[in-house]
Amino acid sequence: MNEDTIQDLSEMLALVLEQCLARGMQPPLHMATVGVNGSMIFGRYTAAMQGGLDVEILAQHLERPGLALPINMMITDQTGEAFRVLIDKDRKVSALH
Repeated sequence: MNEDTIQDLSEMLALVLEQCLARGMQPPLHMATVGVNGSMIFGRYTAAMQGGLDVEILAQHLERPGLALPINMMITDQTGEAFRVLIDKDRKVSALH
């Protein structure tokens, strides 16, 4: 995974988290991210003192070259609300409920 891909994924993740908050999801948010090649990252997002979110990576397993597209994400909040997202091979982000 090159730096451009990592930057693209970071930007997509920021948009997904913004959508979660706009939907009324309440931190802490827990996110499971799984790539087609078996790479996975599991993290917790908590409200930051200065605004925004802080992340803590709770578990990860990365196959080479890292997260491979398509990528499935599931985000849950403290109330049990869930939001599922697919990033396809063309880097198109789709919300799946």
